[in-house]
Amino acid sequence: MSEAPPNDAANAARRLFELLGGHAMLADTFQEMATVLRDSLPVAEGFWEEIRAAIQADPELDQAVTDAYVRHLQAEDIGALVAFYASPVGRKMAAAHVAVARGLVAVSVRWQSEVFGPAVERLVDKARSS
Repeated sequence: MSEAPPNDAANAARRLFELLGGHAMLADTFQEMATVLRDSLPVAEGFWEEIRAAIQADPELDQAVTDAYVRHLQAEDIGALVAFYASPVGRKMAAAHVAVARGLVAVSVRWQSEVFGPAVERLVDKARSS
C-alpha cells in the first residue's frame, strides 16, 4: 500500500527524515565516529556521552534537517521520496543506508589520518621553510 505524501513541504520533509530513520542514523553515525576518535583523542571519561546527549537534546536538530530538505529539494521531490521510502524497497534502502554511513565514517577518519594529516604537515613544513 502506497503512502500519500503530506501536502506541506515541511511536514513531508519531517516525514522523510523519519522514514530514513534519521535519528537512529545520526546516533549510529555519532557512535561510530566516537568509537574511532576515542583512540586518537584522549579525553576525560564521559566526554563522548556528554557530546552524544547534547546532540540528541538539540531542539533545533529536526528543524535544521527539515529546512535543509526544503531548501535543496522541490516539494514534489520530497513527496516522491516519502512515497518511495514508505515502500518496501524504500524501507530496505533506508535500513541499508545506516550501514553505508557507518562505513563512510570509518573511511573519512582514515583519510584524515592518512591523507589530510600528512598534507597539513607538508603545508606547515613548507610555510616554516619559506
